[in-house]
Amino acid sequence: MRMRKLCGVLAAAVFALANLAVMYTWTDANNSYHAVDSPDKLPAQYRAVYRTDLERFTAPNGIGFEIDDNGNYRFFDHSSEATRVIRRDPPPDLGGPPGSPVTAQELAEIKRRYQQWGGEPRPEVQDVRVTRIISADTFEIDNGRKVTFIGIEFPDELKGENPLHQKVTAYLRRLMQDKTVHLVFGQQRMDDKGRTLAYVFIGTDMFVNAEMVMNGYARVHTVPPNNDYRTLFLRLEDFARKSGLGLWAATGAPGAPAQP
Repeated sequence: MRMRKLCGVLAAAVFALANLAVMYTWTDANNSYHAVDSPDKLPAQYRAVYRTDLERFTAPNGIGFEIDDNGNYRFFDHSSEATRVIRRDPPPDLGGPPGSPVTAQELAEIKRRYQQWGGEPRPEVQDVRVTRIISADTFEIDNGRKVTFIGIEFPDELKGENPLHQKVTAYLRRLMQDKTVHLVFGQQRMDDKGRTLAYVFIGTDMFVNAEMVMNGYARVHTVPPNNDYRTLFLRLEDFARKSGLGLWAATGAPGAPAQP
């Protein structure tokens, strides 16, 4: 999802490179945007996956690219447990998120909802610094507020000293603690525990709520009116379940199954 604050940077880069046949772009770990005019100038991990015969590709380690309508390459690094399960050549019926047979129209809609907000007016986006990971689904930001992810949850019965809970909280510390993230708010801004509800993004590429579900680190729990990404979350949960990741590693997660 492209954040409005980056529009100026992106526009400047596009203008500067407008005379180039192809652009090769990526966002680094510090959320800095990069654009070069040749694949030879790409970082090594992106040169390794660069191809001219595919429109999009994700290697098993989560590094890949997609080509936009103008023929420009956008590279990304989404290394995670989930991406290590994805096979390079999935069966032909798996056109959408891994493990979920979808039509071309459904895939287009999922991609649109993943990459940008479809409503008007555009939602409020707030940049905050994460100061503390409280649990596998709650964190504290620099003004002292507690924030929890919209649409997903980690089972209460597995919190505390449970090994999986410890693993997920450690993952969130590596991913977000002491870093700036983008919060996008739904129609309902606070839950019944007084926590701020948000979709959480890192840079322009990582949708943390979706990443958590895809890795089996959370299960779907959408509550109207905040159900914008429900379809996406359910498809990613289906992938995590079929792949035996995280909560689904044994015979399925404890508690209620995914919502129908």
